[in-house]
Amino acid sequence: GKTTENRQTYSMEFVQSAKFKSCVATINGLKSGRVQMILERILQNLHQKNEEPFTAEEQEQLVKVLKLENAEAVEGVLDSCSYIFEQFAYNNILKPDQVTSSLAQVEMSEEKQQLFLDAWGTHGKAYLAQLRQRSLGGPKILRSVSTQPRLQLADTTHEQQFAPGAVMQFKLGCDDDPTVNEAFQVQFTHKQLYSFFNRLETLQGQIDNLQ
Repeated sequence: GKTTENRQTYSMEFVQSAKFKSCVATINGLKSGRVQMILERILQNLHQKNEEPFTAEEQEQLVKVLKLENAEAVEGVLDSCSYIFEQFAYNNILKPDQVTSSLAQVEMSEEKQQLFLDAWGTHGKAYLAQLRQRSLGGPKILRSVSTQPRLQLADTTHEQQFAPGAVMQFKLGCDDDPTVNEAFQVQFTHKQLYSFFNRLETLQGQIDNLQ
């Protein structure tokens, strides 16, 4: 029989949440010129970790300019646009055809898809370069975790008591730079360790829901 042609299909999944889809629907309804302005501002500032692309005063003005209900609606639009570009960066998107189907899956109009692709085509490479520079060679990844139980001096004013706890050591590396080799330790009480693993379990459930 015939062999199937090698199709260069790329699957990049966005969160299929009702809130995100609602924000995409809002973006679809905005005037293209204003969306273009927002996308360019976001991409030019997204690499700055502790700075928002728009000040609080500018966001208040956007409520009127975009004719949205309130500041929360504006924040949802800005967060969604930032999230989309962050996903582009995380997946190292270089070509528009790598993401059009993914944007279509969240029901973004073709017109607005093109605005995202145009903005990424203009500013995407610079954003990726800024991210690499900020992370000194690429994002750090977890190489290994080691654990060790430990008795800790309990906090009591009456007498010295030892309470069970643990020390966890995290080793980090970087795929882009094999010379990166970092390690740090975190000390937990029994209560803190219990809380930590509960949060991990909650996070695992959230990740499972996204699949």
